Amino acid sequence: MEWLTTYAVHSTVLIAAIWLLTSAIPKLSLGTREMLWKVALLGPLLTTTVLQVSGVPSVWGQLPLPQALRSESATSTQPAAAPSVATAEPVVEQRIVRHRTGELEITAIRQRDARAAAAAAIVPAAPSPATPSPWPMVLLGLWIAGAAVAVGRLAWAAHRLRKQLHGRRDVIEDPVLDGFLDLCSKAELKKRPRLTASSHLRSPIALGHREICLPERAVDSLTPQQQRGMLAHEMAHLLRRDPLWTLVVAVVEAVFFFQPLNHLARRKIQEVAEFQCDDWAARQSGTGVHLAKCLAEVATWVEDGPPLGPVVTAMADRSSPIVRRITRLLHERRQGGRVHPAGRVAITVGTLGLMIALVPGVSQAELGSQASAPGTTLASASGAATPHAVIFEDHFDGHHDRSRVRVHAGDEIVEIEVQAPRNMPVPPPPPAPPAPRGDRLEIRIHGHFGGAMFPWGWDAGWLGMVELGELELLLEGDAFDGGWFEDDSADDDWVEHVERAREHADRARERAEHHREQAERHRERAEHHRERMRERMRERDERGADTWSGLFGVAWDGEPPAGAHVDQGVIEI
Repeated sequence: MEWLTTYAVHSTVLIAAIWLLTSAIPKLSLGTREMLWKVALLGPLLTTTVLQVSGVPSVWGQLPLPQALRSESATSTQPAAAPSVATAEPVVEQRIVRHRTGELEITAIRQRDARAAAAAAIVPAAPSPATPSPWPMVLLGLWIAGAAVAVGRLAWAAHRLRKQLHGRRDVIEDPVLDGFLDLCSKAELKKRPRLTASSHLRSPIALGHREICLPERAVDSLTPQQQRGMLAHEMAHLLRRDPLWTLVVAVVEAVFFFQPLNHLARRKIQEVAEFQCDDWAARQSGTGVHLAKCLAEVATWVEDGPPLGPVVTAMADRSSPIVRRITRLLHERRQGGRVHPAGRVAITVGTLGLMIALVPGVSQAELGSQASAPGTTLASASGAATPHAVIFEDHFDGHHDRSRVRVHAGDEIVEIEVQAPRNMPVPPPPPAPPAPRGDRLEIRIHGHFGGAMFPWGWDAGWLGMVELGELELLLEGDAFDGGWFEDDSADDDWVEHVERAREHADRARERAEHHREQAERHRERAEHHRERMRERMRERDERGADTWSGLFGVAWDGEPPAGAHVDQGVIEI
C-alpha cells in the first residue's frame, strides 16, 4: 500500500508538471517533448522504488498513510494495576568494584532498581490484540483484479490482430517493392524488414521491429508517390523502435489503470512519435504533400473498419490527430527531431532527481512510533521513567583529577570513575608585611673581610686579614624619606626592595670570600718568600765563616773561641 500510494502521488505530480511545461512552451522540440512524456510515464516507477528502498524522505518529509489503509491498526496497551508493587519503597541494588593501578584508582558502580524489575516481571503490560484492517487487502485485491483484466484485454487484442493477419502475403508488386528497397538502402539497415499485405487491414502498421504490413487497398489504389511516403512513415517507426515502446506504454497503462493521467501520457507519446515519423518521411521524399494526401485517403478507410487496438502502431487511427498532421505536412511546420544521448540522460536524471528530492512519499512510519508505546508503559508502571543517556563529567577536587562516565539504561545505572593525583607546585610563602614609615631597615652581614692589599708595605709588602665580627647597615628614617620606599603601602615594592637588599648582601658575601681567598694566596706567597730569604741568609753566613776560617786558620763549631769578639761582621781575636 505504501508503494502504490507513493506511485499515485508521484505519477500525478510528474504528469501534471510535464503537461504544464509542454503547454507553457509550445515551441519545445519534438524530441524533447517525447523524452519528457516518456519520463512522465515511466519515471514514477523508479522514484517510488528508490524512496521505498532507501527510506530517505524528501525535503518536505513524508505523507502519512491513511489509517484505513494501514496494514495494522494502532494497538492500545493498558497495564494491569499492581498497588502492592507501585506503593512499595524503592529497593536499589548496588555493586561497587574498585581497582588501583599505580596512581590511578578506578571505581565501577552498578545500580539497579529492583522495584522496576519486579513490576515488569509481575505485572506485564497487557496490550490488546492487533486487529488487521481489511481495507488494504480489499484494495490490493481490486488492484490485482483490475490489472489482470486490463492486461488480459491487451493479450486478447494482440491475439485478435495475429488471427486477423494470419493470411497476409509478401508484397512483390512494383512500384511498391522498388520504393521499399530504395528506402532500405537509404536507411542503411543491416537486415531488410519484411513487407507484407493483408486484406483485413484498414491502415498500414509496423509489426515488431522487422515487418511492415500494408492494406491491399494501399498496393492497388495509391499513387507511387503516396506509397513511397507511406512506406517511409512506417520505416521511421521501425527505426525508432516505436512498436516496442507502444507495447511497453500499453502495459504500464493497463497495470496502473487507477491512474487516469497515464492515458494522457500514452496519447502524447504516440502523437509525438507520429509527428516525428511524418517529418522523416517528408525528408525522404522531399515534400510532405504526397504523405498528406496518403493520410487523407487512409483516414477514409479507417472510418469503415474496427479499431486496431493499443498494441500496434498504425499510420492512421480514429484517435490519431489527422488534421494536425496534414496541416504540419502541408505547411512544413516542423520543430526538430531526436535528442542527443547526452541530452536524454540529462533530462532523465534531472527530472527524476527533482522528483525524489521535492515530492514526498507515503509511509506508515507513525505506526512504528505508536507501536513502541508498550515500552513506555513499563516505565510508567515502575515509576522510573529514565531515558537512555550517557553522561561524561571531568572535574578537579583540589588534589585529584576525576573523569566519570554515567550510563542510564532503563532501571540500571552504570558509573565508572577514574581519579589520578595531581602534583601541584608548593606556592611560596606570603611576603612579610611592609614596615611602617619612619622605622629603620637593618641588614647584618656576618663573616671575615679582608682589608686593602698593596704589593708593598710592612711585613714583606703584605697586610694581614682584618677580622670583623659583623657589619651593620642602618637605614634610618631619612633614607626612607629619600626615596628608598616611596609607597610603603604597596606589597610588591616592599618585596622588590627586600629582594634587592638580599642580592646586595649576597654579592658582598661573594666579594668578601673572594678577598679572603686572595689574601690567603698572598700570605702563602709571603711566607714562601721569607723562607727563601732565610735560606739565603744562612747560606751567606756559612760562606762567610768558611772564608774567615781560611784566612786566619781559625775554625770553630757553634760558639766562637774564648777571646774572640764578633761585632757587625768584624771578628776581633
